[in-house]
Amino acid sequence: MTILDTVRAELLDEAQRSPQMLADLAGLERYVSESYSNRAFIELLQNSDDAGATELEFVLGDNWLAVANNGRRFNLSDFRSLCRSAASNKERGNGIGYRGIGFKSIVGITTQIHLYSGELETTFSRTLTSNAIGTDFPVPLIRIPHSLQLESGSSESEVAQKLLSSGYTTVFVLEGLNREQVLDEFDRFDSDYLIFLKSIESVNMLHSTVEHYSSRRRVSNDLTTEIETRSETQIENWRVFNAENVSVAFSIVENQYAPLRVDQSVVHAFLPTQEQCGFNIRVNGDFSTDPSRTRVVLDETSGKLITEVADVLAKLITDSMLHRTTLDPNPFLECLTPNVDETTLQLQRRSFRSELIGAVRERLTSVRNNVSLAPNWLSSIDAKHLTGNGKGLVLPQADSFSSEASVKISKFAGCAVITTRAVLESAEKNKLTVAGRADLIAHFANTVILNNVSIEDFSQAKIWEGPTGPVTIPEMIAGQHSMSPTFEKLLLDRGVELRSLSRRLAIADSGIFSEHTQTEHLNGDESADRTEITNHNNGLNGVISNPHLGIKSPSKFLRPEWHGAQAKTSTASNASQWRSAEITVLELLQSLGYEAIDHSRQNLGYDVIATLNSEILHVEVKSISYPGQPFSLTPNEDSYARDAADTYMIALVYRARQSTQIQLITDPRSSLNFVKQCRQWAWECSEYNFVPDYELDQT
Repeated sequence: MTILDTVRAELLDEAQRSPQMLADLAGLERYVSESYSNRAFIELLQNSDDAGATELEFVLGDNWLAVANNGRRFNLSDFRSLCRSAASNKERGNGIGYRGIGFKSIVGITTQIHLYSGELETTFSRTLTSNAIGTDFPVPLIRIPHSLQLESGSSESEVAQKLLSSGYTTVFVLEGLNREQVLDEFDRFDSDYLIFLKSIESVNMLHSTVEHYSSRRRVSNDLTTEIETRSETQIENWRVFNAENVSVAFSIVENQYAPLRVDQSVVHAFLPTQEQCGFNIRVNGDFSTDPSRTRVVLDETSGKLITEVADVLAKLITDSMLHRTTLDPNPFLECLTPNVDETTLQLQRRSFRSELIGAVRERLTSVRNNVSLAPNWLSSIDAKHLTGNGKGLVLPQADSFSSEASVKISKFAGCAVITTRAVLESAEKNKLTVAGRADLIAHFANTVILNNVSIEDFSQAKIWEGPTGPVTIPEMIAGQHSMSPTFEKLLLDRGVELRSLSRRLAIADSGIFSEHTQTEHLNGDESADRTEITNHNNGLNGVISNPHLGIKSPSKFLRPEWHGAQAKTSTASNASQWRSAEITVLELLQSLGYEAIDHSRQNLGYDVIATLNSEILHVEVKSISYPGQPFSLTPNEDSYARDAADTYMIALVYRARQSTQIQLITDPRSSLNFVKQCRQWAWECSEYNFVPDYELDQT
């Protein structure tokens, strides 16, 4: 018996004995064709690659499509697998269509199929099947084969014969086309499909135009494969690193590694899925997929392959990071940088990319143990002189290096940031430039709480620039020297308030800083350090408008006798600068005659509630580091501010040199401009003119 007769007899006998089973198979076929929507050409490409074909050709006629390849001809086992919906003679790992149902995807674009392959010539037709078994039950298209019914002399028959005579070994002719979907498949076809295939080298497409896709492979000695894919519009080059069961592909542009966009960085199960891999590369393996082959199923098989991919990526990252000889941008590492942040992953469902990113991080122990990050306030020039807590490589974070791939990967790997104490020790060993020492002191001056280092450590460190070079604070005092004016300017340029710094070091009267610097341009007039605020408000209900920003201030609820007044609260000489801004505002309101209660720990949308007679104020306190610094409202604060309107007030607290200045802004949602920021949906105001209504003397 021929191949056709053998398989037809088997399947026809089964169908006649169980018409219901055939109806069930028709439902399965319909489900498969819907699941594989827009992937019929991909499945035909996969099946051709499985057959060892090097060439594939698509020819579109009026209402037919011919698909030809030069792979292995159908044998009995192949044909039986083609006809049976869920049976296959392919072993997993040796090909792509191991389910044996991929070919059924073409049911979505055709109503009748003819096949030529060696001695096999057959037709699949629902009408012929229904007639053969004599039933009205629904029947599948691809199940029972029939003798070839393609009309001799027809255009499709002639094209099929021409393809066979030109060297193709297998030809499918599809009739009764869903033409719109077929044209869409032509448009969607891409040379990317060829990257990870084992045998296909050329794909020709003849429809309204002629298109040619090709790939060339060259295996290198280091187990990498160089691949060039071509289409009518572009040439793409790829470098593929191969492991036993997986491979990863890097895009090469002008002989340089080029990171892919997130939407391009997909997983291939030999052909592309819609699953993102999490790195700027392509990943390939025999991953389990859903029936549509568009999503990876995270089963045991996929898990093992993800582990193997992670091994490959971790080794590539580690080798590149630990053998760096320059801090120049590294395109290779840019390709290996995760393209999704951890917060996003935590908020999303478990996926291929979350599993792969986590597995890679676990394998970067060598990077964690041998790489450190310099503090982001230290320049790249000084960072290279650090010892890295005893580790080998120190990467700068300042300047443009913060976005460098090696820095991103180091943070991803969990590399430690060099401590302030370690930087201080390097500075004492004269490993920092003068500017680097100024950066270190500025960090000390502008940081409230320092870990693992004390004020005394800084005072005793030989990092302060005197007339003859680096000295300690005690040495400078003992020699009655002043700080180098050039060094003072470096500190001032870095935002250091020298008066506050001298108080913190307990050397306010030592004369170390120049007289000009100590008075901060106030000509020694201590009273000038305090600003008297005049509200120019003429009545209880009057509201003054700022001529530039239209800000209403002060509140109509403040007593008239306090307008233009200066309030003071008694504090210890140094304590006020570090006291709670909420407590400062609370004491101010109490000094103005309000009964004020602190609610700052209750997350009510305001920090202080102040009552005077029958009037109630809800005050939200915002501490600012400099006048004009943007401040934000949380969703809770914003909602309360809208509802409370004129009874809601913002108290902006600014710590000046010798005083705390407070501006009160009534009904901020109406009087200020806020812009919605996508951090945690806070409302931010960055345009206001800081005009303090009260000043609390700290001296």
